Amino acid sequence: MKRKKATQQIRSNIAGKLHSDINQALNTIHILSGMATRKAETDPKKSMEYVEQIHTRSETMMVAMDDMLWSISPENDSLEKTLQRIREFADDQMNRYGVKIEMDADPKIRSTDLSMKLRHEAYLLFKDSLTGLMKAGGSDIRILFTPDKNWLLLIIEFNTRQCDLEQLDHFFNSRELKEKLDAINAVTAVFVHKSHAVLECRLPASG
Repeated sequence: MKRKKATQQIRSNIAGKLHSDINQALNTIHILSGMATRKAETDPKKSMEYVEQIHTRSETMMVAMDDMLWSISPENDSLEKTLQRIREFADDQMNRYGVKIEMDADPKIRSTDLSMKLRHEAYLLFKDSLTGLMKAGGSDIRILFTPDKNWLLLIIEFNTRQCDLEQLDHFFNSRELKEKLDAINAVTAVFVHKSHAVLECRLPASG
């Protein structure tokens, strides 16, 4: 009963964050739409810039809503379901960017127990990491999930021949990435070689 109550509290926290994020996004979109309307006749170019911002923010919010609603659904309370969604995201990015992505998971990973909150945060961390690597020009990406004692180890190896190394370094040291890692007490290590790089991320398993 205590475990069930704790899980329900996590669902409520995620739902509360979703509600807050939606309100903030709608307020921003409302302000931008008003500014776009006022500039429509006097400065059409500026008005279109506001419209583009509205489009980008609304699209981002729709994706975030979908991720959160997926996370709080009881039918997705398993690491297997999370890996399935991760694979779906990787396939979508592969089709969108034309980048080869291979993904594998050690069968032993099925016995790794992650809390719902940790699965949710780990999934968002994976999405940001994969997107950041591809935006920097990473290619031939290989992803592996494997258990490592009391950790879940995520390894992403990729080709750096066409990478913008400055952009890659900025991503690895960004405040946003650090905040996501700190949120789940994850530990990362980056190894950059002449033609490829390896990102290792250890996520603490929890009962």
